[in-house]
Amino acid sequence: MVQKRQLSNDENLICITYHDEKLLVHHRDQLQSRLEEIFHYSRIFTDLIEFCTYIKDKFHGYRLVFIFCGNLAQHLCSVVKSRIIDSENFFLYELQFGQERLLSNLPNGQRFQNIDQLFEKIIYDLGGSMENQHDPNQEIPPNDELNLQQSTLTFDIYSRFQQQKPFYSLSRESRRFILFQSFIEILLKIEKTQHDLEEMWAACCREANIENNDIYIKEIQDFQQKYIPNDAIRFYSKNSFLFRYINFALRCESIEKIFTFRPFIAHLHQQLVKLGSQQRSTRQRSEYTFYRGVKLPKQILQRLSDNKDNLISMNGFLSTTKSKTVADMYADPDNPVLGYESVRFEMHLDENQLNEIIITKRPYADISNNSDYRDEDEVLFFMGFIWYIKSVEQTSENLWKVELELSKDLHVYMNSHFDESINNYDYVALGKISHELGEYTSAINFFKRMLRLSPNLSQYDRAKIYLHIAKSEYANNAYENAIENLQKANENICNVSISNDETNFPLRPNYADDAELSTISMLKNMGLVYRQINNYEKAKVSFEEGLRQSLSNTDKAELHYALGELEFEFNRSVIANNHYHLALELAEEPSLKEKINRKLTHV
Repeated sequence: MVQKRQLSNDENLICITYHDEKLLVHHRDQLQSRLEEIFHYSRIFTDLIEFCTYIKDKFHGYRLVFIFCGNLAQHLCSVVKSRIIDSENFFLYELQFGQERLLSNLPNGQRFQNIDQLFEKIIYDLGGSMENQHDPNQEIPPNDELNLQQSTLTFDIYSRFQQQKPFYSLSRESRRFILFQSFIEILLKIEKTQHDLEEMWAACCREANIENNDIYIKEIQDFQQKYIPNDAIRFYSKNSFLFRYINFALRCESIEKIFTFRPFIAHLHQQLVKLGSQQRSTRQRSEYTFYRGVKLPKQILQRLSDNKDNLISMNGFLSTTKSKTVADMYADPDNPVLGYESVRFEMHLDENQLNEIIITKRPYADISNNSDYRDEDEVLFFMGFIWYIKSVEQTSENLWKVELELSKDLHVYMNSHFDESINNYDYVALGKISHELGEYTSAINFFKRMLRLSPNLSQYDRAKIYLHIAKSEYANNAYENAIENLQKANENICNVSISNDETNFPLRPNYADDAELSTISMLKNMGLVYRQINNYEKAKVSFEEGLRQSLSNTDKAELHYALGELEFEFNRSVIANNHYHLALELAEEPSLKEKINRKLTHV
C-alpha cells in the first residue's frame, strides 16, 4: 500500500478536530487528507454537544492534539482546558483557512491561517515532546511479545454495508477490502508448482540473511526438508519464522510478499476447508462464541469504542480460542503495561447465517489436534471474515471486553462480486486488482509475468496486456515507460481485426477517456501522455495521426478536443478555438458537448 507520512509510532496519540458547518467542502477535504496522512487515528466533529460529550472523562494517559476551525475556536480552547487535567499531554491549535483575523487567545505559534504551516508545527511540537515522553522508572515489558500480539491482530473498520449500493459507491475502505479479498481469491485459484514453494523458502532465507537471524535460517532449512502441504496447519501453529513472516505480509497487505507465500496460503486454506467441513458434519449446534485475549494500545481501544455498530475485519488469519481462561491468560489483566489495556474479544458466530459457498471460500476450523499447542483450544479463521462491533465495555479495573458478531451482509456481496468480476484466474487478473489497489509496480510485474509465462498468447491478448502495463506505468508517473508500452500495444494490433466489445476495465484509466483496444485509442493515449510531460510536438503528431486514421465522428470529435486542450495549454488560443469548434460540430455525446462548450467560454 501507499506509505503515509505519519508521526512516529505513538499508539496513544489522537487528533480531535472541530469545525463548523460553514467550512468550505474543499477545505474539509484538504483537512481530512492531511489528518489521514499524519495521524494514525483522528476524529472530526461539527456538532458542539457531540464534541463536548466525546472529550468528557475518557482520555487519561492519552496524548491529544486539538485543531479548531471557525467562530468557536476560543470557546473550545476554554472547554478543553477546563476538562483535560493533564496539560502536558495535550496540544491546542487554531486554523482559520486564510481569514483576516484569528479568533483564539492562543500564542502565535499555535494559530495558523495556512494548513501546511499548521501541520509542520504539529510535527515539530510532537517530535520534540516524543523525545522526552519515556519514563526511565517505568518497567517496560518485553517488546517481542507485544510486537507479536500487534502483528497478528491488525484490522480495518468499515461503515455498515448497504446491500443495494453498487461497488464504486462503497466507501474507499470497503472497496479496498473487497479488492484485496478478490486478490486472495485469485491467488488461491492460480496453479502452484514445486518451484513456487522453493521460491517461497528462498525468499524467507533471504529475509533471514538480511536480519542475520541464524535461528530462522536453521528453521527454514528444517521446514524445507519436512514440510508437507497436508500438514500446513501444524507448520503455521509453530512459533517460527513462517508465522511471523506471513503475518507481517498480511498485516501490511504487501502484494509482493503475499504473492510469495501463495503456495502455503493455498495449502492452509485447503486444510481448513477440509477440517472445517468434517467438524461441521458432527456438530449438534450452530451458535458459538470464540475468544481472543490481547493487550491493545489505548488509542486502538478508543478507535473500537468510537466505531460501535460498524464493521471490523482482521488483516490476515485470526487465531481465537474456545476458552475464556486461555484468552484472559493472553490479555494478562494482572500485569498492566503503560499505554496498553488488557482486552478480551468475544466473537459470536451462527453457522446458519453462512452458506456453504462462503464457508468454502473463507473457512475456519478447530485446529487443537493439528497444533503444537493443543491445550489452547485454538480455532483458526482464514482471512476475510467481517464482524459487527456490538459493544466495548470495561468489565473490571484492568480488563475490557469487545463483543463482536459475525456479519453476513458483506460476505454475501463479496461472493457475488467474485462471481461477477473475476472471469479469469490468472496473472492479468492479479495485475488489474493490484492496479486498483494502487500497487502499480506489483501490477506491472504481474502483467509482465503473464507475458513471460505465456509464449502462445495471441497478438490481441498481448496488446491488451501492454495496454494494462501502460496504464500502470502512467499511474506510477513513469510516462516514458507508458508510451513505450502503448507503442508495443499498437504494434500488436495493427494487423489484427479488433472488435469493440472488450470488457471494460474495473477502473477507468487516468490518462484517457476509454480503454478501447484500437490504433486510434493507442495514438490518443500516447498524445495525452506526451502532453502530460509537456512534449508538444510529439503530442500533436500523435493526435493528428489519430485524426488521419479516424473513421467515426466520435473519435474525430475527441481528438479535435484533445488538440484544442493541447493548443490552449501552450497559449495558442486561436488554434485551440478552431479545434473546439470542429469537435463541437462532430460530437454526439452530450457529456463531450458540455465539456467543449465550457471550454469555448474561456477561449
